[in-house]
Amino acid sequence: GWAWPPDDHARWAELVYQWVTHAVERYGREEVERWHWEPWNEPDIGYWRGTTEEYLKLYDYTVDAVLRALPTATVGGPHTTGPGHESGSTFLRAFLEHVTTGTNYVTGETGSPLHFIAFHAKGFPRIVDGPAGPHVRMDLGLQLRDIAAGFEIVKSYPVLANLPVIIGESDPEG
Repeated sequence: GWAWPPDDHARWAELVYQWVTHAVERYGREEVERWHWEPWNEPDIGYWRGTTEEYLKLYDYTVDAVLRALPTATVGGPHTTGPGHESGSTFLRAFLEHVTTGTNYVTGETGSPLHFIAFHAKGFPRIVDGPAGPHVRMDLGLQLRDIAAGFEIVKSYPVLANLPVIIGESDPEG
């Protein structure tokens, strides 16, 4: 059941709140303030079995709980797969639309807290024949196209212009 949305968002939020509170008690406020909190990894593929809307609801409940436990925490996401592909770009746009103009599932207000924007950029290695025999050819081009596509999407939301963009997984070998 780890890939499915919670049945009870209030219980989920309490779990997150208690985890952040524990982390602050265990590691100290100053240390935990350095951490970047995100609700999920690659919610646009099989790691997330809910809908996009269900993810957005999870995001709002998670971020609210993190910030209740530690108001100075850094929260963001969504750490989609490469925005050069349809699933990554569609999800990233839906997420940015939600955090800028959507209705927050917890507060009912417009938008959601967002301190950083995150996505992944991967290559696609292949084995090719060469003069010295078969070798692996990395696809840095695909990786760079993912990065460029992600920045183009982010740029289309001027209100987010001052937020850092984190490319949480970035490697030409995929």
